[in-house]
Amino acid sequence: MSLEIDILELEREWATHARWARVVRPYGAADVVRLRGTVQVDPTLARRGAERLWTLLHSPRPVRAPSVLGGNAAVQMVRAGAEAIHVPPGPDADGAGAEESPALPAGDPSWTVSSVVRRIHAFLGWAGHLQASQGAAAAAARPPIVADAATGSAGALDAFETVTRLVEAGAACVRLEDDDCAHADGGPVAKALAPPQAIVDRLVGARLAADVLGAPALLVARTHAPTEHAASRAIAFAPYADVLSFEPSGPDLEEARRFSEAVHAMLPGKLLAYDLSAAFDGPARLGAGAVAALQRELAGMGYRLQIVPREAVSRRVSTADALLPRGLEGIGVRVELREARFGAEERMLRLTRHPREVPPAWLDHVARIVASRPRDVR
Repeated sequence: MSLEIDILELEREWATHARWARVVRPYGAADVVRLRGTVQVDPTLARRGAERLWTLLHSPRPVRAPSVLGGNAAVQMVRAGAEAIHVPPGPDADGAGAEESPALPAGDPSWTVSSVVRRIHAFLGWAGHLQASQGAAAAAARPPIVADAATGSAGALDAFETVTRLVEAGAACVRLEDDDCAHADGGPVAKALAPPQAIVDRLVGARLAADVLGAPALLVARTHAPTEHAASRAIAFAPYADVLSFEPSGPDLEEARRFSEAVHAMLPGKLLAYDLSAAFDGPARLGAGAVAALQRELAGMGYRLQIVPREAVSRRVSTADALLPRGLEGIGVRVELREARFGAEERMLRLTRHPREVPPAWLDHVARIVASRPRDVR
Protein backbone atom coordinates (compact mmCIF):
# COMPACT_ATOMS: atom_id res chain seq x y z
CA MET A 1 0.00 0.00 0.00
CA SER A 2 2.84 2.39 0.86
CA LEU A 3 4.40 1.77 -2.55
CA GLU A 4 1.14 2.58 -4.30
CA ILE A 5 0.73 5.79 -2.28
CA ASP A 6 4.24 6.91 -3.18
CA ILE A 7 3.55 6.28 -6.86
CA LEU A 8 0.30 8.24 -6.77
CA GLU A 9 1.94 11.17 -4.96
CA LEU A 10 4.78 11.32 -7.46
CA GLU A 11 2.36 11.16 -10.39
CA ARG A 12 0.34 13.99 -8.87
CA GLU A 13 3.45 16.12 -8.38
CA TRP A 14 4.56 15.66 -11.99
CA ALA A 15 1.08 16.45 -13.29
CA THR A 16 0.35 19.54 -11.18
CA HIS A 17 3.61 21.28 -10.30
CA ALA A 18 4.72 24.09 -12.63
CA ARG A 19 8.31 22.89 -12.26
CA TRP A 20 7.54 19.88 -14.47
CA ALA A 21 5.23 21.50 -17.02
CA ARG A 22 7.72 21.18 -19.90
CA VAL A 23 9.62 18.09 -18.81
CA VAL A 24 9.19 14.85 -20.76
CA ARG A 25 9.91 11.54 -19.04
CA PRO A 26 9.83 8.31 -21.07
CA TYR A 27 9.28 6.40 -17.83
CA GLY A 28 6.62 6.39 -15.14
CA ALA A 29 6.43 7.16 -11.45
CA ALA A 30 6.26 3.42 -10.71
CA ASP A 31 9.69 2.95 -12.32
CA VAL A 32 11.17 5.66 -10.11
CA VAL A 33 9.62 4.49 -6.85
CA ARG A 34 10.73 0.89 -7.39
CA LEU A 35 14.33 2.06 -7.91
CA ARG A 36 14.36 3.97 -4.63
CA GLY A 37 14.68 0.95 -2.39
CA THR A 38 13.38 0.56 1.12
CA VAL A 39 15.20 3.53 2.69
CA GLN A 40 15.44 6.85 0.89
CA VAL A 41 17.91 9.44 2.19
CA ASP A 42 16.76 13.01 1.53
CA PRO A 43 19.42 14.90 -0.50
CA THR A 44 18.64 18.09 1.40
CA LEU A 45 21.37 20.31 -0.07
CA ALA A 46 20.62 19.34 -3.66
CA ARG A 47 16.86 19.61 -3.19
CA ARG A 48 16.91 23.00 -1.48
CA GLY A 49 19.50 24.29 -3.92
CA ALA A 50 17.44 23.19 -6.91
CA GLU A 51 14.30 24.81 -5.53
CA ARG A 52 16.19 28.05 -4.89
CA LEU A 53 17.85 28.06 -8.32
CA TRP A 54 14.50 27.52 -10.04
CA THR A 55 13.12 30.54 -8.19
CA LEU A 56 16.18 32.68 -8.98
CA LEU A 57 16.02 31.80 -12.69
CA HIS A 58 12.48 33.18 -12.79
CA SER A 59 13.34 36.40 -10.95
CA PRO A 60 13.89 39.74 -12.76
CA ARG A 61 17.69 39.62 -12.81
CA PRO A 62 19.86 36.81 -14.19
CA VAL A 63 21.82 34.39 -12.04
CA ARG A 64 25.58 34.80 -12.38
CA ALA A 65 27.54 31.76 -11.18
CA PRO A 66 31.31 32.21 -10.76
CA SER A 67 33.42 29.11 -11.41
CA VAL A 68 35.51 27.87 -8.49
CA LEU A 69 37.39 24.70 -7.66
CA GLY A 70 37.60 24.98 -3.90
CA GLY A 71 35.62 25.61 -0.76
CA ASN A 72 37.46 28.70 0.43
CA ALA A 73 37.02 30.42 -2.94
CA ALA A 74 33.30 29.57 -2.89
CA VAL A 75 32.89 31.18 0.54
CA GLN A 76 34.50 34.36 -0.75
CA MET A 77 32.32 34.41 -3.86
CA VAL A 78 29.21 34.18 -1.68
CA ARG A 79 30.47 37.02 0.50
CA ALA A 80 31.02 39.04 -2.65
CA GLY A 81 27.39 38.58 -3.63
CA ALA A 82 27.29 35.44 -5.81
CA GLU A 83 23.88 33.74 -5.71
CA ALA A 84 25.11 30.49 -7.28
CA ILE A 85 28.41 28.65 -7.70
CA HIS A 86 29.69 26.77 -10.76
CA VAL A 87 32.07 23.81 -10.54
CA PRO A 88 33.88 23.14 -13.87
CA PRO A 89 34.69 19.66 -15.20
CA GLY A 90 37.90 19.05 -13.28
CA PRO A 91 40.84 20.47 -11.33
CA ASP A 92 44.17 21.56 -12.76
CA ALA A 93 47.49 22.73 -11.37
CA ASP A 94 45.91 26.00 -10.26
CA GLY A 95 42.72 24.43 -8.99
CA ALA A 96 41.40 22.50 -6.04
CA GLY A 97 44.60 20.63 -5.22
CA ALA A 98 46.63 23.83 -5.09
CA GLU A 99 44.12 25.61 -2.87
CA GLU A 100 42.90 22.95 -0.47
CA SER A 101 45.66 20.35 -0.23
CA PRO A 102 49.04 21.23 -1.77
CA ALA A 103 50.31 17.74 -0.97
CA LEU A 104 47.97 16.15 -3.49
CA PRO A 105 48.97 16.09 -7.17
CA ALA A 106 46.62 18.06 -9.40
CA GLY A 107 45.58 14.96 -11.30
CA ASP A 108 44.75 12.91 -8.21
CA PRO A 109 41.59 10.88 -8.96
CA SER A 110 40.08 11.91 -5.63
CA TRP A 111 39.60 15.42 -7.04
CA THR A 112 36.42 14.69 -8.91
CA VAL A 113 33.63 17.18 -9.48
CA SER A 114 31.48 15.51 -6.85
CA SER A 115 34.26 15.70 -4.25
CA VAL A 116 34.71 19.41 -4.99
CA VAL A 117 30.95 19.93 -4.57
CA ARG A 118 31.08 18.18 -1.19
CA ARG A 119 34.06 20.27 -0.13
CA ILE A 120 32.33 23.50 -1.11
CA HIS A 121 29.29 22.59 0.97
CA ALA A 122 31.55 21.72 3.89
CA PHE A 123 33.24 25.12 3.71
CA LEU A 124 29.93 26.95 3.37
CA GLY A 125 28.59 25.08 6.37
CA TRP A 126 31.69 25.96 8.39
CA ALA A 127 31.35 29.62 7.42
CA GLY A 128 27.75 29.58 8.61
CA HIS A 129 28.78 28.12 11.97
CA LEU A 130 31.40 30.84 12.41
CA GLN A 131 28.92 33.56 11.58
CA ALA A 132 26.36 32.22 14.04
CA SER A 133 28.96 31.78 16.80
CA GLN A 134 29.96 35.43 16.50
CA GLY A 135 26.38 36.57 16.99
CA ALA A 136 26.00 37.77 13.42
CA ALA A 137 22.69 37.94 11.62
CA ALA A 138 21.41 34.79 9.95
CA ALA A 139 23.55 33.76 7.01
CA ALA A 140 22.22 34.14 3.51
CA ALA A 141 20.65 31.10 1.91
CA ARG A 142 23.27 28.62 0.77
CA PRO A 143 23.89 29.16 -2.96
CA PRO A 144 22.89 26.40 -5.38
CA ILE A 145 25.80 24.64 -7.07
CA VAL A 146 25.87 24.13 -10.83
CA ALA A 147 28.18 21.19 -11.60
CA ASP A 148 29.57 20.05 -14.92
CA ALA A 149 29.22 16.36 -15.72
CA ALA A 150 32.16 15.28 -17.87
CA THR A 151 30.24 12.48 -19.56
CA GLY A 152 32.35 12.30 -22.74
CA SER A 153 31.14 9.31 -24.74
CA ALA A 154 29.02 8.11 -21.81
CA GLY A 155 25.69 6.43 -22.27
CA ALA A 156 22.55 6.59 -20.18
CA LEU A 157 23.91 4.37 -17.40
CA ASP A 158 27.08 6.44 -17.05
CA ALA A 159 25.01 9.63 -16.93
CA PHE A 160 22.78 8.03 -14.31
CA GLU A 161 25.75 7.16 -12.09
CA THR A 162 27.47 10.52 -12.59
CA VAL A 163 24.38 12.55 -11.73
CA THR A 164 23.67 10.27 -8.76
CA ARG A 165 27.09 11.13 -7.31
CA LEU A 166 26.69 14.84 -8.02
CA VAL A 167 23.22 15.10 -6.48
CA GLU A 168 24.28 13.07 -3.43
CA ALA A 169 27.17 15.53 -3.05
CA GLY A 170 24.72 18.46 -3.11
CA ALA A 171 24.66 19.69 -6.71
CA ALA A 172 21.44 21.54 -7.56
CA CYS A 173 22.04 21.67 -11.31
CA VAL A 174 24.06 19.52 -13.71
CA ARG A 175 25.35 20.64 -17.10
CA LEU A 176 25.75 17.94 -19.77
CA GLU A 177 27.58 18.44 -23.08
CA ASP A 178 26.81 16.90 -26.48
CA ASP A 179 30.39 16.09 -27.45
CA ASP A 180 31.73 12.57 -27.90
CA CYS A 181 35.35 11.79 -27.03
CA ALA A 182 37.40 9.07 -28.67
CA HIS A 183 41.08 8.05 -28.44
CA ALA A 184 42.88 7.80 -31.77
CA ASP A 185 45.50 4.99 -31.71
CA GLY A 186 47.47 6.28 -28.78
CA GLY A 187 47.16 9.87 -29.94
CA PRO A 188 45.31 12.78 -28.38
CA VAL A 189 41.64 12.66 -27.57
CA ALA A 190 39.46 13.59 -30.54
CA LYS A 191 36.15 15.35 -29.97
CA ALA A 192 33.07 15.20 -32.14
CA LEU A 193 29.37 15.78 -31.76
CA ALA A 194 27.44 12.80 -30.48
CA PRO A 195 24.20 11.81 -32.26
CA PRO A 196 21.20 13.66 -30.82
CA GLN A 197 19.56 10.44 -29.63
CA ALA A 198 22.67 9.57 -27.62
CA ILE A 199 22.43 12.93 -25.85
CA VAL A 200 18.73 12.40 -25.19
CA ASP A 201 19.64 9.04 -23.62
CA ARG A 202 22.15 10.81 -21.36
CA LEU A 203 19.58 13.42 -20.36
CA VAL A 204 16.98 10.74 -19.61
CA GLY A 205 19.51 8.83 -17.49
CA ALA A 206 20.40 12.05 -15.68
CA ARG A 207 16.75 12.93 -15.01
CA LEU A 208 16.02 9.43 -13.78
CA ALA A 209 18.91 9.65 -11.32
CA ALA A 210 17.60 12.91 -9.85
CA ASP A 211 14.06 11.53 -9.66
CA VAL A 212 15.19 8.38 -7.87
CA LEU A 213 17.03 10.50 -5.29
CA GLY A 214 14.01 12.77 -4.90
CA ALA A 215 15.78 16.00 -5.88
CA PRO A 216 14.31 18.38 -8.51
CA ALA A 217 17.81 18.99 -9.91
CA LEU A 218 17.96 21.14 -13.03
CA LEU A 219 19.59 19.82 -16.19
CA VAL A 220 21.45 22.08 -18.64
CA ALA A 221 21.95 20.69 -22.16
CA ARG A 222 24.89 22.41 -23.88
CA THR A 223 25.70 21.91 -27.54
CA HIS A 224 29.05 22.41 -29.28
CA ALA A 225 27.62 22.58 -32.86
CA PRO A 226 28.08 25.69 -35.26
CA THR A 227 25.53 28.39 -34.50
CA GLU A 228 23.06 27.53 -37.25
CA HIS A 229 22.95 23.89 -36.13
CA ALA A 230 23.17 24.63 -32.41
CA ALA A 231 19.56 25.80 -32.12
CA SER A 232 18.14 22.73 -33.87
CA ARG A 233 20.10 20.38 -31.64
CA ALA A 234 19.14 22.33 -28.54
CA ILE A 235 15.46 22.18 -29.51
CA ALA A 236 15.78 18.40 -29.83
CA PHE A 237 17.17 18.24 -26.29
CA ALA A 238 14.63 20.70 -24.84
CA PRO A 239 11.93 18.23 -23.68
CA TYR A 240 14.51 16.48 -21.50
CA ALA A 241 16.43 19.54 -20.20
CA ASP A 242 15.43 22.54 -18.10
CA VAL A 243 17.97 24.95 -19.58
CA LEU A 244 19.57 25.12 -23.04
CA SER A 245 23.01 26.45 -23.92
CA PHE A 246 25.55 26.56 -26.74
CA GLU A 247 29.31 27.11 -26.98
CA PRO A 248 29.87 30.71 -28.19
CA SER A 249 32.69 31.39 -30.62
CA GLY A 250 33.32 34.73 -28.91
CA PRO A 251 31.54 37.52 -27.04
CA ASP A 252 29.23 37.94 -30.03
CA LEU A 253 25.79 39.36 -29.23
CA GLU A 254 24.49 38.67 -32.72
CA GLU A 255 25.42 34.99 -32.40
CA ALA A 256 23.70 34.84 -29.01
CA ARG A 257 20.63 36.58 -30.44
CA ARG A 258 20.31 34.12 -33.34
CA PHE A 259 20.40 31.16 -30.97
CA SER A 260 17.91 32.76 -28.59
CA GLU A 261 15.46 33.75 -31.32
CA ALA A 262 15.61 30.33 -32.99
CA VAL A 263 14.95 28.51 -29.70
CA HIS A 264 12.24 30.87 -28.50
CA ALA A 265 10.45 30.77 -31.83
CA MET A 266 9.73 27.11 -31.10
CA LEU A 267 9.85 27.22 -27.29
CA PRO A 268 8.77 30.63 -25.96
CA GLY A 269 10.29 31.46 -22.60
CA LYS A 270 12.66 28.48 -22.51
CA LEU A 271 15.46 29.12 -20.02
CA LEU A 272 18.89 29.69 -21.58
CA ALA A 273 22.44 29.67 -20.19
CA TYR A 274 25.57 31.44 -21.47
CA ASP A 275 29.24 30.79 -20.73
CA LEU A 276 31.14 34.08 -20.51
CA SER A 277 34.60 32.53 -21.00
CA ALA A 278 35.12 34.12 -24.41
CA ALA A 279 34.49 37.56 -22.93
CA PHE A 280 37.42 37.19 -20.53
CA ASP A 281 40.02 35.25 -22.49
CA GLY A 282 41.61 35.29 -25.90
CA PRO A 283 42.02 38.17 -28.36
CA ALA A 284 38.33 39.11 -28.18
CA ARG A 285 38.30 39.68 -24.42
CA LEU A 286 36.33 42.67 -23.24
CA GLY A 287 36.84 45.43 -20.70
CA ALA A 288 34.78 45.66 -17.53
CA GLY A 289 32.25 48.11 -18.96
CA ALA A 290 31.74 46.03 -22.10
CA VAL A 291 31.31 42.86 -20.03
CA ALA A 292 28.62 44.54 -17.95
CA ALA A 293 26.79 45.65 -21.09
CA LEU A 294 27.12 42.15 -22.57
CA GLN A 295 25.59 40.61 -19.44
CA ARG A 296 22.62 42.98 -19.54
CA GLU A 297 22.00 42.29 -23.24
CA LEU A 298 22.21 38.54 -22.69
CA ALA A 299 19.73 38.73 -19.83
CA GLY A 300 17.28 40.50 -22.09
CA MET A 301 17.56 37.65 -24.61
CA GLY A 302 16.61 35.05 -22.01
CA TYR A 303 20.07 33.91 -20.86
CA ARG A 304 19.00 33.61 -17.24
CA LEU A 305 22.04 31.59 -16.09
CA GLN A 306 25.42 33.16 -16.83
CA ILE A 307 28.59 31.20 -16.04
CA VAL A 308 31.51 33.43 -15.01
CA PRO A 309 34.83 31.73 -15.88
CA ARG A 310 37.65 31.08 -13.46
CA GLU A 311 39.80 33.63 -15.31
CA ALA A 312 37.59 36.29 -13.74
CA VAL A 313 37.48 34.84 -10.24
CA SER A 314 41.09 33.87 -9.55
CA ARG A 315 41.31 33.41 -5.81
CA ARG A 316 44.61 35.28 -5.58
CA VAL A 317 43.62 38.53 -7.23
CA SER A 318 39.91 39.12 -6.81
CA THR A 319 38.32 41.81 -4.70
CA ALA A 320 34.67 41.91 -3.74
CA ASP A 321 34.08 45.32 -5.28
CA ALA A 322 35.78 44.49 -8.58
CA LEU A 323 34.31 41.02 -8.96
CA LEU A 324 30.69 41.14 -7.90
CA PRO A 325 29.66 44.68 -6.96
CA ARG A 326 26.15 45.53 -5.85
CA GLY A 327 23.64 44.32 -8.39
CA LEU A 328 26.21 41.82 -9.74
CA GLU A 329 27.00 44.14 -12.64
CA GLY A 330 30.31 44.60 -14.38
CA ILE A 331 32.65 41.74 -13.56
CA GLY A 332 36.16 43.16 -14.07
CA VAL A 333 38.74 41.60 -16.37
CA ARG A 334 41.85 39.85 -15.16
CA VAL A 335 44.28 42.72 -15.69
CA GLU A 336 42.17 45.11 -13.64
CA LEU A 337 41.83 42.55 -10.85
CA ARG A 338 45.58 41.94 -10.72
CA GLU A 339 46.24 45.65 -10.38
CA ALA A 340 43.92 45.66 -7.36
CA ARG A 341 45.51 42.59 -5.82
CA PHE A 342 46.78 44.14 -2.61
CA GLY A 343 44.55 47.18 -2.50
CA ALA A 344 41.48 47.89 -0.37
CA GLU A 345 42.36 45.43 2.39
CA GLU A 346 38.94 45.31 4.01
CA ARG A 347 37.20 44.70 0.70
CA MET A 348 39.65 42.06 -0.43
CA LEU A 349 38.45 38.51 -0.72
CA ARG A 350 40.32 37.10 2.25
CA LEU A 351 41.53 33.88 0.70
CA THR A 352 44.94 33.93 2.40
CA ARG A 353 43.79 35.13 5.84
CA HIS A 354 43.18 31.78 7.52
CA PRO A 355 43.33 33.07 11.15
CA ARG A 356 40.59 35.57 10.36
CA GLU A 357 38.41 32.93 8.71
CA VAL A 358 38.90 30.41 11.53
CA PRO A 359 39.38 32.68 14.59
CA PRO A 360 41.13 31.11 17.60
CA ALA A 361 38.44 32.61 19.85
CA TRP A 362 35.85 30.39 18.19
CA LEU A 363 37.91 27.27 18.83
CA ASP A 364 38.56 28.43 22.42
CA HIS A 365 34.81 28.71 22.90
CA VAL A 366 34.36 25.11 21.74
CA ALA A 367 37.07 23.98 24.17
CA ARG A 368 35.44 25.83 27.08
CA ILE A 369 32.07 24.21 26.40
CA VAL A 370 33.63 20.76 26.44
CA ALA A 371 35.70 21.51 29.57
CA SER A 372 32.70 22.84 31.49
CA ARG A 373 31.11 19.42 31.96
CA PRO A 374 31.26 17.77 35.42
CA ARG A 375 34.66 16.11 35.91
CA ASP A 376 33.46 13.13 38.00
CA VAL A 377 34.20 10.38 35.50
CA ARG A 378 36.96 8.07 36.70
